[in-house]
Amino acid sequence: MRRTDIINQLISYCKYKTYLEIGVSKPEDNFDLIKCKFKIGVDPNGKASYTGTSDEFFSENKLTYDIIFIDGLHEEPQVTKDIYNSLAVLNKNGTIVLHDCLPLVEEHQAEHYNGGVWAGTVWRSNAKIRMTRSDLELDIVNTDWGCGILRRGRSELYPVAPNTVLDYNFYVNNASKMFNIISCQDFLKKYCPAF
Repeated sequence: MRRTDIINQLISYCKYKTYLEIGVSKPEDNFDLIKCKFKIGVDPNGKASYTGTSDEFFSENKLTYDIIFIDGLHEEPQVTKDIYNSLAVLNKNGTIVLHDCLPLVEEHQAEHYNGGVWAGTVWRSNAKIRMTRSDLELDIVNTDWGCGILRRGRSELYPVAPNTVLDYNFYVNNASKMFNIISCQDFLKKYCPAF
């Protein structure tokens, strides 16, 4: 099960009609495979239905969406901005899916892309959500570099000491508890039961 499968399962089970993808890059890798009635893809590279940055898109957007996939610039400040902009246009029972939430080694979570495999610092955005937003629920499916499932709901804030540094050591020591990492089977049981 990969990101495309997770998104399509949620669309089918929840009967979602509107889909937004932030960071299309190669449409054939995900966007073209999404089975949803209405789709918009956002990317500055010109291969998306909206050519421009996510900030530009959200400043002009007038629509709301059932499901939003965030896979754009993998730097924490931008990911956090994309999450908050997405929450502002997410329908009541909607879902945000985030890609690249579980870097496998320290090099994968470099601040900026320098070639090769790059999950970036998406995990830091997720950590900030878990530390500050008790009105959001976050699970991360342990597949395809970690697929975060973010919804409105209730959760206990993850406790951290003041002035905690969100570095790779913090990630290694806290990720399994902080992110509620679940298997693909547990994802199906929780989000698409008896489907």
